[in-house]
Amino acid sequence: MSDNIPFDIQAEIMKRLPVKSLIQFRLVSKLWKSLIDSSAFIAEYQRTELQQHILVRDGIGRKYVSIADDDTFPHQKVPLAVPMSIKTLGRPGIIGCSQGLFCLFDEFGKPSDSGKKTAVIWNPTIRKSVAINMPAPSYQTYQIVGFGVCPDTLDPILVNMLWDKSETTPTWIVDVFKLSWGVWKSLSVNLPGRTIVTLNTERVAIDKFIYFHASDWSSCSDLILSFDMISEEFTEIRLPGTLAINYNMQTGICKFGESLIVHQSEREVDEPEYGIWMMENGDPVSFKKIFTIKSNLPANTSISGVFGSRKSGEVLINVKKCLEEEEYELWVYDPNSEHIDYISTYARYFSFFVSSYTETLLLLDR
Repeated sequence: MSDNIPFDIQAEIMKRLPVKSLIQFRLVSKLWKSLIDSSAFIAEYQRTELQQHILVRDGIGRKYVSIADDDTFPHQKVPLAVPMSIKTLGRPGIIGCSQGLFCLFDEFGKPSDSGKKTAVIWNPTIRKSVAINMPAPSYQTYQIVGFGVCPDTLDPILVNMLWDKSETTPTWIVDVFKLSWGVWKSLSVNLPGRTIVTLNTERVAIDKFIYFHASDWSSCSDLILSFDMISEEFTEIRLPGTLAINYNMQTGICKFGESLIVHQSEREVDEPEYGIWMMENGDPVSFKKIFTIKSNLPANTSISGVFGSRKSGEVLINVKKCLEEEEYELWVYDPNSEHIDYISTYARYFSFFVSSYTETLLLLDR
C-alpha cells in the first residue's frame, strides 16, 4: 500500500482481506506485522464477514481437506497440513469447532506413561495449534470434553467432565480451562444433575453456549445440557414430546447456521427420513420442526447422519453405502427443492468428520 495512505486507513483495508493475504502481509514490514499480530486487530477482524469453508476429515487415512463454501462448491478442495501436535494424539476425535478453531482429543485413549492426556486446539487457516494437558480420568470415571470460543472475549475454553462411578451416588467432576488462564479451574456449583449418567459424543458450540446431547436415567429421556461460557453454569434443556422419549427413534444434535437443531430418524429402517427441529431464538422451550430430509437416494444407500449446514442453507449429510465393506459419503440436501447431491466418498468407516468453519486469525498471537 502507498505510504501516502494514512495508516488507520491501511488497517481498515486489511480488515477486509482474506487470512491468506494477511499472513503474507506480515512479511512486508514490522509495522504491518505488529498490527496484524495484535490482539485488538485479531478481535476486530473476527467480527467482520469471514470466508466460510467446509472441513472434511477422512476417517480411514486421517487426512483433512478444506472445501471453499462459495459459488465454486465443491470444486475448490485444498489438503490441510496437520501439525505434529495432532499426529501424536493417537486416534483423536474432533470434539468441537468454534469461531474457526477446532479441538481434537482422544477421549477413549489411555493416558501416556506420565499419566497425562493432551488436547489440541487447531487453527487450520493459519496452520497454528496449541497443545493442552488434560486431567486424566481414572478407570472409575467416564470422560467427555466440550470446546468453544467465548464470543465476548474470543477466549478458547475447554470443559472437562468426569462422571465418578466410584461414588455410591455417581456425581460429576467438572474442570474448566481458558487459554488466557493457562490452568484448570474446578467447578463446585451448578453442576449437571446426578441422574444425567450418559453424555453422547455430540456437542455443539453456538454463541456463548456449549451444548451436549445427554440422557437422564430417572426419566429415560433425551435432553440437552448447555454450558454458559461466561457464567460457567450448566442448564438442563428438556426436549418436547417425542424428541425426548421415543424408543423407536434415533436422536442427535448439530449446528444449522447459527442455530441448534435436533435431528431424529426411525431406528432400524433401510431408508429413514430425518426430521429437523430448530431451537428458535435461543429459547430452550421452543423447538419447531422446520423440514424433513427425504432420502431420494440411489439403491443400496441410506442416510446415516446429519453434519450441519452450508452457508446457503443446504444440509450436509452422511450417506452410507450398503456394501460388504461399508463406505460413507458426503452429500448435500436442499430443503427448498428437496434435491440431494453427491459430493464425495471419504471413508470406509463411520469415523470421518464434516463441519463448516470460518477463516480466523485466532491463535496468531500465541
